[in-house]
Amino acid sequence: ARAVSDRSDYSHRVYNDSDDEVGFLIERFNDMMAQIQERDAALQKVNEELETRVAVRTRDLASANAQLRSEIDGRRRTEAVLEERDEQLRQSQKMDAIGRLAGGVSHDFNNQLAIIRGYVDMALDDIPRESPSHAHLQQVSKAVMRSAGLTEQLLIFSSKQQVSMRPMDLNRAGEDLRK
Repeated sequence: ARAVSDRSDYSHRVYNDSDDEVGFLIERFNDMMAQIQERDAALQKVNEELETRVAVRTRDLASANAQLRSEIDGRRRTEAVLEERDEQLRQSQKMDAIGRLAGGVSHDFNNQLAIIRGYVDMALDDIPRESPSHAHLQQVSKAVMRSAGLTEQLLIFSSKQQVSMRPMDLNRAGEDLRK
């Protein structure tokens, strides 16, 4: 009997030229080795299939992971935009509250100016034009009118009054300011 080795499949084949009991055992040994080789080949094939499935699944998971990261990044950007919009809304609400406050104050102040103007006009009617007091009261009347203009601007700011554009004489406004 002689032994032959095939290193690629680690099996051994034994050859015998006789028909005795040793020959029978060698045949059985060779049959078992053939079965082992078949099982090894089948296991190798299953192993390759598993490796292929693992590689495909790993690729799929990597793709799903990348998509999930993208969605998370998108959500974070959306949340940042929403936070910015919330801050803008809060600022807008603050400005609206300030506008309403300014409107209320300017309305009340305008009422007080109307009373002052009424008394100044009555005093102007009672004082002769030549009197120095008459000129002073005219200046008071102009100051009341300028103050009424300021309250009108506050009312416009608070959106309680319509904006009406009209031409303005800058020279006259400058003179009035100087006085």
